[in-house]
Amino acid sequence: MDVEFADTSGSLLSPKNSILDLAMFSGRPRRDFEDNLALKHLDGCSRILDVGCGNGRFMKMVGSERIVGIEQNPESVAEVEAAGFEVLQGDALELEKLNRRFDAIHCSHILEHLYPEQVHAFLKSMDAVLDPGGIFVVRGPLLSDYFFDDLSHIRPYTPHVFKRYLTADGGGQKSHEGLGPFDVVDLYNARLPLVYVRHARGKVLWTAKRFFDTLSVRTPLRRIKADQFVMVFRKQE
Repeated sequence: MDVEFADTSGSLLSPKNSILDLAMFSGRPRRDFEDNLALKHLDGCSRILDVGCGNGRFMKMVGSERIVGIEQNPESVAEVEAAGFEVLQGDALELEKLNRRFDAIHCSHILEHLYPEQVHAFLKSMDAVLDPGGIFVVRGPLLSDYFFDDLSHIRPYTPHVFKRYLTADGGGQKSHEGLGPFDVVDLYNARLPLVYVRHARGKVLWTAKRFFDTLSVRTPLRRIKADQFVMVFRKQE
């Protein structure tokens, strides 16, 4: 699980964008890279569910013909619907109640807000509505110096957790039933840049932050410790 499969050479980003271009014009280079990695694996999927879609940011990258969202916040539901997307107000732990099936499920920065029992309930629910051969993309933070700065964060869940409960070779005694099985398709551990500016104020400092963030996704110039991840599974047929 310490092997990274993702192509971090930059090919997932537009070839016309140099490191300097991205640093100058992309507000969130690390998030942009992770978005493009997720989109790469969702290419060809036509019935995608975005779990905890929020304001529909990721859905807008996919297009309304291929993706629907599920969200608990009624204001977010109204906002996404107003943008022309289908979004369902419901509980991510009870996806079966949607009475629909999907060929891909995207879940970004949601599970760290749940307790372990709830995470397993979500994985079980996800497994129930995902077609055989379907893609599951999970994204989230890892333990870092600032993880608990967000009081809604309960605990980080590492890629090892998902491999353990979703794959046939997860290994070891499990506290909950295994699911799937799934195969690991890709794993990207997002590491902080060597120079990390968390709160940038002023144009010069903000430009420097974007530059070093871009270096961290386009070159090996990044720290050893990862602070978030993108993991992709395919459900066995």
